[in-house]
Formats: sequence, C-alpha cells, structure tokens
Amino acid sequence: MTAILDSLPVRRVRAALAAAGVRELLHELPAEATAFAREHGVDPAALARVHLYRIGSAPVMVITAGDRRVDEAALPAAFGLEGEVRPLSAGECEELTGFPPDGVAPVATARPLPVAVDPSLARFPRLFLPAGHPRVVMELTYDELLRLTGGRPAAPVAV
Repeated sequence: MTAILDSLPVRRVRAALAAAGVRELLHELPAEATAFAREHGVDPAALARVHLYRIGSAPVMVITAGDRRVDEAALPAAFGLEGEVRPLSAGECEELTGFPPDGVAPVATARPLPVAVDPSLARFPRLFLPAGHPRVVMELTYDELLRLTGGRPAAPVAV
C-alpha cells in the first residue's frame, strides 16, 4: 500500500466503506485524471466531483458528473433553504469535512452535511469519487453513492 492510500483521510474513507458493508475499491490516480479514465476504459464524466457551498449559513454538498456544472441558482430550492449561495473557501472546506479541498470524499466527513446528487450520474455503471486525497478515488455504483451519503437525486442542481 502506498503512503497516499495509507494517509489518515483515506483511512477514514476506507473505514466508512467497511462500516457500511461496501466493498473497498480505491484507485490512486496518475497526475492527470483523464489518463486514469483512458487506462481503465472509463467515461471521464463518470469521474464525479464533490462541491461544497453555503446557502445562507447552512453548508451543503453537491455531487455532479464530471461533464456537468453546478447550477448555483437552483441550490436553495433543491435543499429547501433560503439565502445567498456561495462556494466554501478551502479553509472552510477542510474544517467542515476534514479533507483537503481537492480530495473531499462524500463520506466520512468531519460534520454530516445534506447532500444533493446529480441524477445524471445514474447513467454510469461505475462512479469514481474523491476519497480523501486529491489523487485517490473510490469506485461506487450510483445506488451505493445514494445509500452511503444519504443524498437525494436533485435534477436541477447540475447543467
């Protein structure tokens, strides 16, 4: 096991997967994620992204397909919240999740967050999501993602 796969944030993700009874399938990425996609025969859009925002004072998580972007104007309605929408800073991100900004996993966050999931992710048999380090992804199915995060599909969150 490499030092990256044995780092504390990645170990937290591994423990969360084990506790949920989900098979642990982690991949260490090369410097460029698209190289990983080519090597593994994966559509680059299946490399999902985790986004953190504040709506008013409430932090939230949005998970989108790699070929989609967050529709910030749709977030308040998707979460049933009111207020200004703004992305979290790197410091806020790390404080709320315990993960570095480019490696925020959708599980094992330091603080539970409400999660909205881009339903277009259901088109992929396998999803690859950050797993606690910028160069590590976990492989999940769409159903596993929903179950692990308690997230709900929210159609208007990504375009």
